Amino acid sequence: MRRIRPRGGVRSALLIVFCLVAASLVSAQTAVANSQLQFTLEASSVRIGGTVRVTEVDPCPPPVVDDMGTSYGYVSFTLRDANGVTQGGGRAELDPNGHWGQALVGVSARSVVALNPPAYREAPSPGQGFLMARCVVPGVNDSYIGQNLSLTGSSAHLVVGTGTVGKHLHITPSEPCPMGATQAYVLTDDEDTNNLNQSVTVNADGSWEMDLNIPDWHPAHRISIAAGCVTAGFSYDGVIAELVYDSHRYVAMGDSYSAGVGTFNYDASSGSCMRSPASYASYVASQRENMGTPYFVACGGATTADLYGQNPSTGEPRQLDALTHDTRYVTLTVGGNDVGFKEVMERCANWFRNSGWGCANDTTLRGTLTQRFAALAGTATATSPDGRQITPLAGVFSDIAAASPGVKIYVGGYPRLFGASVSDYTSNSSAPGGAQCIAATGMTISFSDAQWLNQLADDLNGIISNAVDEANVGGANVAFVDPGLFNGHGLCDSDTAWINGVVLDSSNNPQAESMHPTAEGYSVGYGPAFAAMVN
Repeated sequence: MRRIRPRGGVRSALLIVFCLVAASLVSAQTAVANSQLQFTLEASSVRIGGTVRVTEVDPCPPPVVDDMGTSYGYVSFTLRDANGVTQGGGRAELDPNGHWGQALVGVSARSVVALNPPAYREAPSPGQGFLMARCVVPGVNDSYIGQNLSLTGSSAHLVVGTGTVGKHLHITPSEPCPMGATQAYVLTDDEDTNNLNQSVTVNADGSWEMDLNIPDWHPAHRISIAAGCVTAGFSYDGVIAELVYDSHRYVAMGDSYSAGVGTFNYDASSGSCMRSPASYASYVASQRENMGTPYFVACGGATTADLYGQNPSTGEPRQLDALTHDTRYVTLTVGGNDVGFKEVMERCANWFRNSGWGCANDTTLRGTLTQRFAALAGTATATSPDGRQITPLAGVFSDIAAASPGVKIYVGGYPRLFGASVSDYTSNSSAPGGAQCIAATGMTISFSDAQWLNQLADDLNGIISNAVDEANVGGANVAFVDPGLFNGHGLCDSDTAWINGVVLDSSNNPQAESMHPTAEGYSVGYGPAFAAMVN
């Protein structure tokens, strides 16, 4: 007898088979996802802005290869902070067998998301994060077991000033790259097409700084800056900088003798730089209408290092940044702080903190000065009293000329601080040379030491003058401004002193104005001397 099969029996059987297969596939996929695909972390915590290395334990399914031979498949990593907000990640490509080996997963530093108005995507706060990974292969959605990853510390940041179009923007990190970094990179974005990318070699200790070149065609407005360390996988906080057009036709740079220290009349906004409206720069500008108002960057205590780098104590930007392609005049005095005249004066003074005269015969002091003079002359290397490298003066003048083609540079010498005749001193048979100069109440300088200090000023002026000649041979346009108008106007001299004595505060601490020109010294000593040279 024929067996009668129910209608749709074949379809029902196929459906049963399909369901079994599907169940098997789902079970298999669940088994893969729950068969505990794993990875390992090289560390249980990572600094914000840094990276952590992830190593494969289990591979992904093999990538899919299309008819053109193109492979599709990778591992995607997602890092979330304690609030569940995505704060970093990365990806790793798969080989033909689904292996990915190792990958670096980064923690986002602060980033700029808008320039007008400025807005940031803040970095995560330190706390417990969670790292997830999954296999991204067509038709596959296998996930790895996530792992806790503590987010610690805070990301480093960048120190930037205002950039000048046609010049550069100086960038310094708040801390060096981690060990292993080979280069630092800087990326900019102005929300248009005017992006600037530049890299710099990292020093052995991880330190770096960069002059980001701003071409003439770049518009002046805000830009965002991102930076990081290559190989070490370390990101700095994103910042916003301003690019400006600024002619700076006349730039007054250099040290305290150019800032106007000693006038007791300072621009409050200049802080410890003590820039004075009574400096010689203001006088010169008033005598030469075509110079314009001086752009004032001279700073009390400045050395040659302050022309090239941000001052680590005051945060004052490097002075060379003030120069532009439109700068036509530069005046400066430089070198006295590299030599350490302040420290020399304190050694030469006979007072309760330094009993006795005779600094001129101090062989250790003489050896230090000889080395520093040679460094300014370019025949040796040395550091200034603050520990920073001394740059040869001829190189300083040449670098100013290179930064501002067509500029005329006027470099002032340093006046003699003391009179040349023993008759103008107070007689004292105990003092070397038989006389002393009273620099302050309870403080004297012997005649012999005073003449040695005058000779040091002459020697430094000789080095400055020679450096001017050397820079001119190299194509610069530099003039030496002789301080001869001060002759006869030192301390213990034949005429009214244009030099302040040692100025002490209530605790008997020497103040910055000590041994600097008076207001009259700037207006009738330095001012006319510079103005006579400027053309």
